Amino acid sequence: MQKTNFKTRLLALLTAVFMVIMCVPFAAFAEDAAIVTVTFNKGNEYHGDDWTPYLTKNLCAIDNVVKAPDLPDGYYWQSNVGTKDLKAKELLTYDDVKAAGENVGYSPVAEPKPVEKTVNINLNTDNNKGTFVGYDGAETISFENLPEIGDPIALPEVKANDGYKFTGWKVEGAGEAGYLDADATEFGYTGAAHFPKDSTVGYITLTAQFEEVKNDQPEETAKTVEIYLNTDNTKGVFVGYDGAETISFKNLPEIGDPIALPEVKANDGYKFTGWKVEGAGEAGHLDANATEFGYTGVAHFPKDSTVGYVTLTAQFEEVKNEQPEETKKTVSVTITTNNEQGIFPDYDGQEVIHFDNLDPNTDQQFELPKVEAKPGYEFIGWHVNGNEVGAWDADTKTFGITGLAHFEKGSNVGYLTIAAVYKAETERTVEVTFSVDPDKGEFKNKELYTKTADNAQKLTTTEFDGTQYAIPEVVAKEGYKFVGWKGQGADVIAWDAEAKTFGVTGLCFFNGDDATTGYATVEAVFEKVEDKKNDNSSSSSSASSSSNKTTTASNEKQVVKAAAAPANTTKVLPKTGASNVAPLLGGSLAVVALLMGYGVYSLVLRKKD
Repeated sequence: MQKTNFKTRLLALLTAVFMVIMCVPFAAFAEDAAIVTVTFNKGNEYHGDDWTPYLTKNLCAIDNVVKAPDLPDGYYWQSNVGTKDLKAKELLTYDDVKAAGENVGYSPVAEPKPVEKTVNINLNTDNNKGTFVGYDGAETISFENLPEIGDPIALPEVKANDGYKFTGWKVEGAGEAGYLDADATEFGYTGAAHFPKDSTVGYITLTAQFEEVKNDQPEETAKTVEIYLNTDNTKGVFVGYDGAETISFKNLPEIGDPIALPEVKANDGYKFTGWKVEGAGEAGHLDANATEFGYTGVAHFPKDSTVGYVTLTAQFEEVKNEQPEETKKTVSVTITTNNEQGIFPDYDGQEVIHFDNLDPNTDQQFELPKVEAKPGYEFIGWHVNGNEVGAWDADTKTFGITGLAHFEKGSNVGYLTIAAVYKAETERTVEVTFSVDPDKGEFKNKELYTKTADNAQKLTTTEFDGTQYAIPEVVAKEGYKFVGWKGQGADVIAWDAEAKTFGVTGLCFFNGDDATTGYATVEAVFEKVEDKKNDNSSSSSSASSSSNKTTTASNEKQVVKAAAAPANTTKVLPKTGASNVAPLLGGSLAVVALLMGYGVYSLVLRKKD
């Protein structure tokens, strides 16, 4: 038998390998030949229950694109399996749907229509003060179902009754209240309406405003002015005033001559830069070289008060000499009300509102809450307690915090308390009693107020007296140091030893709504001094009162509602089974090729042998 040589064997082997390789494209083609059937249904959006397909197309790797049928305006093609939605006549490719399975259905769906919003406008008057001309005594005129964006409405003529003057309109809608002049004849409401959450109806209220015209008024009571000059002895002192941090001028005429300003000496590390002036209107400033202050027209007069107030606070600038960076200071503002007398209607019954971690030097203005007095009470303004004690009118809407907060010695957190003040229909009396433990100290002036005992004296006045009263000076006995005051009134009372004045508004406790007299008791606090050489036997009070430092957290809950999945109304065609044939065909071809290669290789070997 003739033996085969190496070349013959190699030729047979290469022939078999070649036939196997030729079968690979067939297998690949079989894999790429998977078919996806795309159906465009008429659906029931605008054809009722007619589900006859507009178009059915089989897409594969070769025949790989179809154009979506035309649709009426306002409709689009929606997929039933999450593939991309189509516009009319938009192209859909095999690559867009090959991962979705064997059947993809599309149905026509109407595009959502925008929701139309309307506006209701109510115009109100008080017929006791003035009427709408031509409206037969109606106190309310309504405009309803106005388009969200529309032309201005005509305003009715308003006729004021005797004793009153029509001054314009108060406008309440979106944002803060606005005003229209009395000569306004129309109102452009576009963008002014308040829309409640998830509502398509917005609301605007215009209320006619009147001013009482008084004739034959009684002679006006003479007004006086009190001026307080303040400094911070840790930064600078008043020269010639023995360390006093407050200098006061009282019972000055409303219109008077300028007062002389004290010389201010800055401490090491600080520079005196001038005076901050607080009175009527926004705060003003005086230069550091000012020697006198003209106060006429500058004082703030609380409502119905004949005493006006002006505060001048010495301003200092820190002079840094490569010193370590100062710890950042913050301010916490607390705004309170007494829900038995009045509420904050926009705060769901909260009696306390907080602004925390504020920059003490910010120029930002903060909004005061809207106040609604309870029956039997009138909201008359705000009691302010911080670096100083003061008062704001009831019409004050915003405030700044620069220079207002009180910082305890060594603390980087300053506090400012703003309390809503109400006046009862019947004016009530308050009694504030000061007492001293005779074993530890005594009053410097034992008859500053009514003497009730050798170690006690009492101040009696009215509940809403806006006067700032002097806190009695206390002299500590040997072995003790006077450190401040503690007591109880409407709330816990805590004043440091530097406090010099106090106000009675909101200070005292009334036992029930029918009580006519309120009470507050304040007791001097002493510390025992072990080292008599370092004993400071006496100390005087200075002008400031501590704020209640109440910190609360408001938990806000958010409820997220998941949207329901859209219903799948597209009808799915039955499976064809086409995708199973191609892989089977490719595999069969590969096996046949392998057997043919082996047969050729064996035939060649036999012939050669």
